[in-house]
Amino acid sequence: MELNTSLVDTSLVIKDYLKMIESFGVDKGFNDGDFKHIYTNEINKKHFLSVIMRTQGQRLFAMGQALTCLLSQADQDFYLMICIHNQIENDETNNQVVELLQTFPGSLTQSTNIFSVVGGKRGVPMNVCIDLSNSDYVVFLDDDDLVTAEWVGTFKATQIDVPGTITRNRCVDRIVSKTQNNKYCPQLTKSDWLVSRSNDFRYIESLERNSSPLHSYAIPLDQIKKCGTFVDTTYDVAEDWDYLMRNAAISGVTSQPATTAIYNRWDSDGSSLHLHDEDTWSGIHESAIDKLTSNPALITAVEVKELYSLLATMYQLNDLVSMVKQNDGFGTIHEKMNKLNRLELYMDMKIKDEFDNKPIKQSNLKRIQNISYRIVRKLKKALRL
Repeated sequence: MELNTSLVDTSLVIKDYLKMIESFGVDKGFNDGDFKHIYTNEINKKHFLSVIMRTQGQRLFAMGQALTCLLSQADQDFYLMICIHNQIENDETNNQVVELLQTFPGSLTQSTNIFSVVGGKRGVPMNVCIDLSNSDYVVFLDDDDLVTAEWVGTFKATQIDVPGTITRNRCVDRIVSKTQNNKYCPQLTKSDWLVSRSNDFRYIESLERNSSPLHSYAIPLDQIKKCGTFVDTTYDVAEDWDYLMRNAAISGVTSQPATTAIYNRWDSDGSSLHLHDEDTWSGIHESAIDKLTSNPALITAVEVKELYSLLATMYQLNDLVSMVKQNDGFGTIHEKMNKLNRLELYMDMKIKDEFDNKPIKQSNLKRIQNISYRIVRKLKKALRL
C-alpha cells in the first residue's frame, strides 16, 4: 500500500502505520501444485464482489441452501469461487459438488469456478481463492451459513458511500443440529434468531470477542494483495477473526445496521468449535493478540468515550474502596447486613405465628409476606447495600 505524503520522514504516526502494515503480512501458504480447476468459467468482466465458499463436501444439503441464497441476490454483481478442501484428493466429493452446482440455473453456474485444494490448514483454500480473485471486494460464505437477498447490495452501497474501508453488516445466529435417517431434511433448526452480535464493529471489543462472523464483512481485495494481509495458514482455528483484525487495523470498518448474515451454530460435533480443544483456541487467540497489540490500535470515537467512562468508574470505585477500608466500613456493612437478615427472618416468623391458627386465605398470607420483603429491600437500598 502506497502513501503519498510529505510527512513520511517526520510523522511517528505514519511510521508506526507503515511498520504495522509490514508486520501484518503473512505467507499465502500454498504452491501452484496444491490446487486445480475442476469447473471453469471465463469471467469476462470485473465484478464488485468475489464470494469465496470453502467446503469439504460433507454438508451438501446446507450447501444447497447457501447457493440458493446467492441465486436470490437482488444485486448480482458478484462471482462465486467454490474451493473443495481435503487432505487427500477425493474425486467422488468433487463430482458431488459439481453436480449440486449444476442443479442451479445458468445465472449462477456461469459465474462460478470450482477448485480442489489438497493439504494445509483452513486458511489455505481461502488464500488460493483470494489470490485468484479479480474484484473490488472479497467475502467468504461457508457452505453451512445463510445470507439474505440484500447481502451483496448492502456491501456495495456501503462501499460507494465510504470507499476503501471494510464493509460490515449485522449477523444473527441460530442453533441447528443434524437429524438421523431423514435424507429430505438432514438438519433441524432448534432456536429462534439469537441476537448476540454487536451492531457496530469496535476494535477493542473485538480483541476479546468476535462479533463479526466470516460472511458478515467484505474486505477490499487490493488491500489484501498489496499489504499481504492474507489468511494466516498456520492457525487451526480463529483464522477468520485474525484475518479481520489485521485488515481492520489498516483500513477501518464501516458498519451497517442491516441484518444480512445468518450464522448456523451446530450443537453437535463437526464444527471447528467441537473439533479442537480449549487449549488450542486459547493458544491461538493469545498468539494473535500478541501480534495485534504490538502495533498501534485503530479505535473509534465511540470507543474513546466508552474507555473514558470505564476508567472514570474504575477510579471512583477504587477511591470508594479505599475510603471504606480506612473507616473500617467493611465491618460496618457486614453488621448491617446481618441485622437486616435477622429482621427479615423475624418478620417472616412473626407473620406465620400470627396467622397460623387463624382463618386466612393463603393468597393473603403471601401478600403480607411480600410486603415485609419489600420493606427489607427498601431498607437495604436506603443503606446502599
